[in-house]
Amino acid sequence: MLCVPASWAGAGGRRCRAGRRHERGRRRTPAPARRSEATTGDKVLFGVYADAWFKERDYAATTRERNGSALRLHILPTSANVVLSEITTPQIRRWRAGLLESGVGEPTVAKASSGPS
Repeated sequence: MLCVPASWAGAGGRRCRAGRRHERGRRRTPAPARRSEATTGDKVLFGVYADAWFKERDYAATTRERNGSALRLHILPTSANVVLSEITTPQIRRWRAGLLESGVGEPTVAKASSGPS
C-alpha cells in the first residue's frame, strides 16, 4: 500500500535518488528532512521522510485516507524514529511478522507492506 521511494526534486528541478551522490560526492536528503530538527547530518528519520513524501503524493481522497491510515496505524508507530538508511530487509520482515502475530489481518498487512496502489 505505501512505499516510500527514495527520490526527490533536487536543485534546479533535477531528480535525486537515495544512494546516488550529487556533484560534490555527498548524499542528498530531501529538503524537508534537511530542515527538520529530527535529522542529524545525513541521518534522516523514516517518519520525517515518510511524512514529507506522503504530503507530496497526488492521491484521490479515498486512496489518501487508506494510505494515510496504514501509515499512521501500522508503519509509523514502529518505524518513525528509525534512521532511513539503517532500515534493512530483515527488519521489514520482522515488522510484517509482528503485525500478523498481533492479529492484524493478512489483507491489511499486505496493503501496508506493498507498494503504492
